[in-house]
Amino acid sequence: MNNEEFTGRYHDGWVSRRFVLPLRNIKKESSLTIEGRRLPYPEKLDLSIYVNGQLIHQASNLGGQFSIRAEIPPLFRGNLEIVASDTFVPKEKGINEDERKLSFLLDEIIVPGLPDLMEPYVNIFSFKPSKKVYFLEEEVWDELSFLLADTYKIPDKEMLEPLKGGEWWGKIQPLPSSSLKGTVYDKFSGQPLEKAEVQIFDRDQNLIMEIPVHHTGDYEFNGLAPGEYMVKGTSKTYGDQEIRVQVAGYGKLIHIPMLPLS
Repeated sequence: MNNEEFTGRYHDGWVSRRFVLPLRNIKKESSLTIEGRRLPYPEKLDLSIYVNGQLIHQASNLGGQFSIRAEIPPLFRGNLEIVASDTFVPKEKGINEDERKLSFLLDEIIVPGLPDLMEPYVNIFSFKPSKKVYFLEEEVWDELSFLLADTYKIPDKEMLEPLKGGEWWGKIQPLPSSSLKGTVYDKFSGQPLEKAEVQIFDRDQNLIMEIPVHHTGDYEFNGLAPGEYMVKGTSKTYGDQEIRVQVAGYGKLIHIPMLPLS
């Protein structure tokens, strides 16, 4: 697949000219927030936002860290599409050896009342349900959840955690605090780092905690109050990598790409 056809989000947060995300079960007009960053390239960045092929918002000449807000109409099922006006290739600009066609860094897509759109909860477990459990078929489940009351909470990763043990039914409830976890990895090879630390700071740059990564490159912070944080990956043989993140009462997955120093 060439980069012009790529419609997802790369593991390091970059998107190309088009980004497409499925939407489901939006029962009333809802606000949409898109958080992103434009680095020095491309020289000019305009974004067009579509829902089911209909233009709902345009943002022109975006620069630095930006936030776009729009309104999504009610829908049972559809697609959100973000179309960028231009792309650049880091290798052609002499930045590094990256040959991808990139547009901007996509940090967050938020629709209040829906689970984390950037890290969907689907395919959490590896088992396959019995064929007798017909109501778990995707289309039927979508129709059912669309008809449920607004107070019904679609399970997210943290709410589904009790399913791994027994006697789980009474334990499923929204959690009052947030977790933040992910993998620290070499940006070029994609290999997890065995020797690295991850620090987390509050919005005032105060260090909250520092932990070493697991031998698989994984890290995890638990019990975070909702708010704005900065996660920082550090290593003796890699440059520091900082990522700002907003947590809001549920778990979030943030992978940290690291650039080797030599």
